[in-house]
Amino acid sequence: MKARLVVTWVARRHICPCLARSTSPTCISGSDNEYASAKSVRASSRLRHPKPLFAFLQVANKAWESVSIDFGFGLPSNEQGRIGIFVVVDRFSKMVHLVRSLRRSPPRTQRSFCDIFLRDHSLPSTIVSDRDPRFTVAFWSRLFTLLSTIF
Repeated sequence: MKARLVVTWVARRHICPCLARSTSPTCISGSDNEYASAKSVRASSRLRHPKPLFAFLQVANKAWESVSIDFGFGLPSNEQGRIGIFVVVDRFSKMVHLVRSLRRSPPRTQRSFCDIFLRDHSLPSTIVSDRDPRFTVAFWSRLFTLLSTIF
C-alpha cells in the first residue's frame, strides 16, 4: 500500500501536475488521469497529412552508369571570377569530378559535363539532379544539341 502512495505522489508531483488537484491518494487509472485524456483529445483533433511517396533510385551496376549533378556557390572567386563549383558524382563508386563555374547557366554546365564525360567516361544512362524542371529541360536539350542528336 505504501508503494502505491509513493507512485501516486511521484506521478502527481512530477509526471502530470494536473492530477495534484485531486485529493484521493489512489493509483492513476484511466478515469483519474486528466492529463492523458486531454492529450488524447488534442491528438485526435489534429489534421494528419498523408506522407509523400518517394521514388527510390535504382542501384547502379557499374561505375559512371548513373551520376548525380549539383552546384555549390558562395566560394571565393578565382582569377577568372568563378565563384562556384559544378559537382558530378558517380553513384556507384562515389568518385567526384569538380569543375569551377561562373554561374548556374545550362550552356556552360553542359559544356563542362560533355568535357568530363567525353574525355574520361561514356555517357551515363541516368543523370540525377534536384534542380527545377526548367533547368532539367534546358540541360537535356543543350546536352543532346552538343552531342548532335535529336531530343
